[in-house]
Amino acid sequence: MLIGALLMLVGIARSQGSTVDHPFQIFLSPRDQGDGRDNLIFIDLYNGEERRLALTGTQYTVTADGVMFFDRASGRVKVAQPDGGLVDHPFAQLPPGARRIDWQIGADQIAWTITSGIDSALVTETYVSALNGVGQRLVFTDGPRAGIRAYPIAFNINATALYMDYQPDTIGDITPLRQYAGLFIVDLFTGQAESLPGEPGCFCGAGFGAGWFVRLTLAPGGFDVRAFLGERETRIGALSYPDYNQGGGVLINPAGTRAVYVLARLAGLGVEQDASVIVTVDLLNGDQQPASPPLDQLFRPLAWVGDDAILLANRRGDGTWRFELSSGSLTQIASGVVLGTIGYNNAYD
Repeated sequence: MLIGALLMLVGIARSQGSTVDHPFQIFLSPRDQGDGRDNLIFIDLYNGEERRLALTGTQYTVTADGVMFFDRASGRVKVAQPDGGLVDHPFAQLPPGARRIDWQIGADQIAWTITSGIDSALVTETYVSALNGVGQRLVFTDGPRAGIRAYPIAFNINATALYMDYQPDTIGDITPLRQYAGLFIVDLFTGQAESLPGEPGCFCGAGFGAGWFVRLTLAPGGFDVRAFLGERETRIGALSYPDYNQGGGVLINPAGTRAVYVLARLAGLGVEQDASVIVTVDLLNGDQQPASPPLDQLFRPLAWVGDDAILLANRRGDGTWRFELSSGSLTQIASGVVLGTIGYNNAYD
């Protein structure tokens, strides 16, 4: 099923500035065989050949030349290459004695945070540089805070600032949809940090893109949506889904006209299985509507495909689905989770 998905996915999440000489589609399949390893799969879009790497990793992120991840076995940040090579990332690494490293990659910059501390007293240092490591600099230091670390989320639209969150340590890694507690923005030139409007808020979902900041907030029976574009704020009342107590996976389309997110009902406390509802948000007209009936899996959005479809992955991470927003059609198109495409620009320039 991976091969059958190629034509449907080509062009999604392309990596800019790649030095790979022709395109590869990248998938992640779930840990299998009881050994705790993931299968990272590179598929050559010229000939359909696959290369699989069995890895013990987290934070898989597509870069210009492969996939950046934290290798739990070695305690190093690695880059997996489409030829099967594994190399250390040249500069973003966990220093001796530090507790964790997190990162976000922009169009031409990378930000990474180093969290250190004794017991629950955490200090986070945030660095930025060009993707090739030029201009590395410390832009923000936070803490010590009790059980709280700063977490990088995204660069702003003109790459002059970094959106971050005061993240409860470890909790964000185990929630099926990423949640945020206290969102703020750091000026990359002055290092000044400023809380975003209404923050700190509930431990709920949020998203950034096309100049928008979209925040979910708890409301009776569901989640209100607060959408900010510059100084303009739009408040959208909640849908009524009282049994769905988690909202997240906010994804804004490139045009900045629509967003999607997921309402989730988690198994447990008398609920036999996960369920989710895909919600669309009209950012221009200030409206939100369910785009799907309750689905019998917990899905999270991966990427927009054109103007009326999104790619989804489920909680188990054993597939990619295409969801048509206008029709509600849901089709599984791959047996792994699509991460992105590299080498596309060089191949088709």
